[in-house]
Amino acid sequence: MEKKNIIILIAVAIILSFSFSSCSLLLPVGEQGDTAETEESQQEIAEDDEINGDESGKDSETSSVEDDEQTVEEEIPEDIEEEEIKNIIVENPKPDQVISSPLVITGEARGTWFFEACFPVRLLDGNGKEITVYYAQALDEWMTEDFVPFQSEIEFEKPGTDTGSLILEKSNPSGLPENKDEIIIPVRFE
Repeated sequence: MEKKNIIILIAVAIILSFSFSSCSLLLPVGEQGDTAETEESQQEIAEDDEINGDESGKDSETSSVEDDEQTVEEEIPEDIEEEEIKNIIVENPKPDQVISSPLVITGEARGTWFFEACFPVRLLDGNGKEITVYYAQALDEWMTEDFVPFQSEIEFEKPGTDTGSLILEKSNPSGLPENKDEIIIPVRFE
């Protein structure tokens, strides 16, 4: 347990030293020495606490570090795929929905997903084997960056697996990898 407290103190001291160092860059040249002295005195206090076994400052420093970590975690999106979802919203089918032929696919996608008012839709079985490929068609003006409703109706034969994937791909006539985007929806076959 003592090693953990020592590591925490060292980490706090390092964080504080970086904080004070970066702040000193913003001060006029004549005032930077005061910041360096403050940094040294805080490190000495932390070392004295460590040597004397003083626990009084550790809890507040530890909780401060934990609070900072929680703040950072709150800023990070819970689901990384959320960025992709901002470009396309699939209303039907929902993930893990039981599907059968003909399957009607509906939703909205940003106009940038379309080329000539459509984008590809692929249905795969549980082994990744392609069952069918078709296109989703824009139902409104697609030459925009706003959301445009789309629809597709695909017919397919039930595969030998119980599960599969529906893949909606952004149209990418350039073929460049940086323009590629897709959303994968897990499905179950009836």
